[in-house]
Amino acid sequence: TLVATPRLWAKDAPGWPAKEFDELEVKSVYALLDANSARVSSRVQVIAPRLAQNGATVPFTVKTSLKNVDLISVVVPSNPFPLAAKYHFPEGTEPYVVNRLKMKKTDDIVALVHTRDGKIYRASTHVKVTVGDFTAHLTTRYLT
Repeated sequence: TLVATPRLWAKDAPGWPAKEFDELEVKSVYALLDANSARVSSRVQVIAPRLAQNGATVPFTVKTSLKNVDLISVVVPSNPFPLAAKYHFPEGTEPYVVNRLKMKKTDDIVALVHTRDGKIYRASTHVKVTVGDFTAHLTTRYLT
């Protein structure tokens, strides 16, 4: 017996911020995140390699010494979908992110840090990508 179950995607989850993740223009992403007035802060660090030999998997870290962090958003302006990730932090949690992302080409990785008092801070680092890679939509083959 073969049983088929529907595939669940993050975009189908209740509360998923589809408008932000589906936006193609970086200026619109910043507007949706209320980040146009974000202040550059030395208390936010984005750590990534200066050179990524393959844009398919670029490691990065975001950390901050700011208190009361509610949200960290990660933006890669030249990607087809600039908003790469959003991380919500429960009160009392250390705001620290380690992950990997795809980069289409050489660009900045921008971190936007939102605090519970409504302030937004930003930091970025530049990554040179020698071989770009970006799959806008994942394709899965089913072999039977």
